[in-house]
This record gives sequence, C-alpha cells and structure tokens, in this order.
Amino acid sequence: MTRRINLIPILFFLSLYISATLYAQENKSNANSDNRSFYEIIGTWDCRGVSRNQDGTWKTDTLNSTWVWFELFNGNAVQDIFYGKVSPNEIDTASSGGTNIRIYNPKDKQWHMAWFDTNNRKIEVFTAVGDKEKIVMDGINAKGRHIQNHFTEITDSFFLWTQYWTFDEGKTWLDVAKMWCTKVNL
Repeated sequence: MTRRINLIPILFFLSLYISATLYAQENKSNANSDNRSFYEIIGTWDCRGVSRNQDGTWKTDTLNSTWVWFELFNGNAVQDIFYGKVSPNEIDTASSGGTNIRIYNPKDKQWHMAWFDTNNRKIEVFTAVGDKEKIVMDGINAKGRHIQNHFTEITDSFFLWTQYWTFDEGKTWLDVAKMWCTKVNL
C-alpha cells in the first residue's frame, strides 16, 4: 500500500511562516526600538519559586522550574516556555508547563500577549508596560481572577517574578507567588 502525504497543511504552515517572516523583516524597527523590556530576559533561567498557603502564610518548600525565553519573527516578538518542576538539564522530562507569546504595539505603547498552560488549558490574554527595571503584566487568569505579574530586579543574570491578586477591584494587591530566576549559561 502506498502512503500519501497531504501537502496542504505543510504548504499552509510554510506560507504562514514565510509571510510572518517577511512582515517581521519589513517592520522590525517598530517592535525593537520602542520597548525592549522583555528582550532583557532572553535566555534560559533556573527558577526557584514559592507560593502562599490558603491561610496566607508562605509555603516552606520551594518549586524548581526552568524558563526559556527567545525572540520570534526577527525580533518582533518574544516567546517564553515555562517548564514546571524541572531543572534546566531536565526539560525533556517536563510534564507540565506553559508558553506565552508577546508582541509590542508601538501605537498603544504596550505589549500584548497570550498565555496557555497544561493545567488550565485556556488562553489568557494580558497586556504589559515596562522598561529595563520593571515590567507589569495585567490581565484576567483562567479562573477569572484579575492578576498582575511583575518582573523586577532585572539584570543580565537575575530577575524576580511576583504574581499579585486583588480582592477589591485593584485598589490593593497581595503577592501570592514569587520566583527568583538565575540565568543559566548553556
């Protein structure tokens, strides 16, 4: 029996890739020059995290994760892949995680992004503003909660990620999870 290969999906994705690449080449300066905040985090990061218990105290155990960041479309977008519960040399064994794709819009001077993960299996939409010192992501998570993710203390070799929840429509915020991320030289 002869096996036939359906070329239509292959050609579709190839044309999508070529179109996106050509668009990115024509518009590269728009994304890169205005706001490079997320570009400062490009690389592989070994992260140690902690979150709060139901009673508001901090858990005593830490969670080890790996976060890999890279540019897309000739520098017009940034994607990250978060590998839960594994160190950088174990990412092939990760059974949980998520990914985020970000693109900067110079017209409204903010990043637009979509996150999805293996736990919630829903797309979450965020916007972000920031600079080289601090980035603030704002949006609604998969469970309908208004959250913010802050990236602070950003250097060439370290950043702190903190997730905040609000219980009063954004008047106050409570930090509920933190990750200390150190750059890995692979």
